[in-house]
Amino acid sequence: MDGVELNLEPLLAEDRERLSDFVALIARNLHAKRKQLHISVFPKTREPGRWSGQLAQDWQYLGRDADKVNIMTFNYSIKQPGPRTPLTWLVKVLDFAVTKMPVE
Repeated sequence: MDGVELNLEPLLAEDRERLSDFVALIARNLHAKRKQLHISVFPKTREPGRWSGQLAQDWQYLGRDADKVNIMTFNYSIKQPGPRTPLTWLVKVLDFAVTKMPVE
């Protein structure tokens, strides 16, 4: 990829609109230079989400402006080390994602 990847943490719920505007601005500038924008987002199964990081990320707007969205599904449980992401939850996250962002 020739461009920029954004992974912004921590995020505040009240920054939802500003984050969407920021990503749109970066995307416009990068696309004008034929560069790509990739962004990492917190996983969720509904809008707007439950906790601050999820609430700050409007998937519909971020997915519209970014060339690629990486959903961080590795952090289902941070209480114990090792892989803890159940396949059923992963499918719920992906099923929700395709309702908010273009699959392509």
